[in-house]
Amino acid sequence: MTKDELDCAVRIAGVSDDIDRVRSCEADAQTAFGQYAAAARSQPCYFDVTNRDVNKGAVVDCISSALRVPVSEIAAIGDQPNDGLMFKRSGLSIAMGNAFDQAKSQAVVTTGSCSNGAFAKAVERFVLGLFD
Repeated sequence: MTKDELDCAVRIAGVSDDIDRVRSCEADAQTAFGQYAAAARSQPCYFDVTNRDVNKGAVVDCISSALRVPVSEIAAIGDQPNDGLMFKRSGLSIAMGNAFDQAKSQAVVTTGSCSNGAFAKAVERFVLGLFD
């Protein structure tokens, strides 16, 4: 695939039950496409290649610009491996307690599981500062 073709692509998705192979393809795509595209797993069995300017990290920049809020003031909450792109650009990154290890390792803090209201609790604690 050429740079021009990548500039036109919105998303290329790979799917397999072979999780190790998906992980390997993700790493190979990151190396091969480097500065031209973003490659990240959205689930253990899925990996996406997107234009470098069309991913969760770019959304942080877009929101920052549109709302005139510094990225350092933006909190990102996620649970998937591809959330690392937005974690790197946001001022505060929060992984859900049931997140994949890759997401947890890229976040600054981890909250509880999605199933027990942890999203709301994370906003109350880390964004609004209501709890210690």
